[in-house]
Amino acid sequence: MGLKMDDTVKLLKECNSGLQMAIDGISHVIEDAKGGDFNSMLENYEKQHKDLCKIVHKELHDRGYPEKEPNPMLKTESWMQTKMKMLIDSSDEKIAGLMMDGCNMGIKSVGRYLNEYAGADENTKSLANDIIELEENFMKDLKDYL
Repeated sequence: MGLKMDDTVKLLKECNSGLQMAIDGISHVIEDAKGGDFNSMLENYEKQHKDLCKIVHKELHDRGYPEKEPNPMLKTESWMQTKMKMLIDSSDEKIAGLMMDGCNMGIKSVGRYLNEYAGADENTKSLANDIIELEENFMKDLKDYL
């Protein structure tokens, strides 16, 4: 049972980190979005990420683990890279491309952690798959703005 719990907690922590990074990424570009529909879409996906994050936080809390912010250095690096790219081009097309890159990164990392922590409980695996599905849907909607 110990391994299963370890894998469950590890997967939850990685899901939390990924969702936090996604929320930060969206918040970094949302103010630069120029199209009303595009801005609304970003706000909608930011809310969906936050809603999933609340579920992950509850799951971690129920297991006696506080939610943790992602590594501050990673957050700062991500923010700096985004802002540098936005200085050159802050069009909705550029924002959509940056967000698609983030979605792809999220899909790959959560998928990798699903495999790595295969002993996680089914509820946590389902939650990780929900995150992947959210990222896939976000990417699909972003294509309209490229």
